[in-house]
Amino acid sequence: MKKLIVLLILAISINLNAQFFVQLNSGYSLPAEKSEMPYPFFNGYYNLTLLPDTFYTGSQYMHYTKTDENREAVKANFAEGFKFGLAGGYSFKKYFAVSFNVYYTLATSQNETYKEDLWFVEKIIDNVTDKHLIGSTGYKYQFFSKTINSALFLEFHYPLNKIEPYLKLGPTLAWHEINMKSTTTDISYYPSILTQLHTSEEKYTGSECLGFSSALGCRYNFNNFAVFADFQYIYDNFTPSKARFYNSKYSYNGSEPQIDDEDMDLTLVANESETIGGGQSFDPGSPTYRIKSKYSFSSFSFNIGIQYSFGKSKAQPEVQNIN
Repeated sequence: MKKLIVLLILAISINLNAQFFVQLNSGYSLPAEKSEMPYPFFNGYYNLTLLPDTFYTGSQYMHYTKTDENREAVKANFAEGFKFGLAGGYSFKKYFAVSFNVYYTLATSQNETYKEDLWFVEKIIDNVTDKHLIGSTGYKYQFFSKTINSALFLEFHYPLNKIEPYLKLGPTLAWHEINMKSTTTDISYYPSILTQLHTSEEKYTGSECLGFSSALGCRYNFNNFAVFADFQYIYDNFTPSKARFYNSKYSYNGSEPQIDDEDMDLTLVANESETIGGGQSFDPGSPTYRIKSKYSFSSFSFNIGIQYSFGKSKAQPEVQNIN
């Protein structure tokens, strides 16, 4: 009986200083750093000129010269986009709270382009080169990503009447999906103009990722409701373990796209020097293989939201007993 009375007193004393609360928030996220995409993703351009005595060996052109080149690795951004979240928590002892937060971020699309032009030198007279563009290949890459991020926060807040600044710290657990869409346009100008358009998509997934987050902000209390705003940092990296190539389509000279039956799983390898079955080195440009890479999802964001607290109003002034 005494134990029951003690537990009841403890429960009442905790409830006098504690509140359950729920939150809804939204914001915009910016990347802390960008991710360098592995081969075969590039941006820039590349010009290849064939000399008059050029001949074709069946796999490559001989007697050529590179006249101009600007080929760089693509740096993709997987953390920029609108962010939505909800949370539930428990505030206790006036200065502390714990909360469980879930965020969903949809990164905006990003376009990168790369172009290869093939020229043929017909003749050179008095150091004047007469050359013609006989082929061109253009590449366009689009990157998208989806993230579900959960965080368990310990919050330190300091009430100043209705204003309540706070600091939140805690671990995160995230699930990611990366989607890439590639569009390749091949144009042949000789002997006649032929345009071939090829589109395909790739999806990268994997297991959950551990990270860390912190947020600094302020609340303004209206009875049981409150509005808040904060700046948040999330440290988060993702290394995919699964990749899929799908939705491959071809069209010729503007014809209706034809679905190409090439849906397949991609093999992720550590680097370009890794060998496959029988000790054979793989071709990094092959559609079957991709280099396994780590992608940054670390971000800075500004969030605003509303909060509802159950129980005693935070904005309600305390009544003092006068003896």
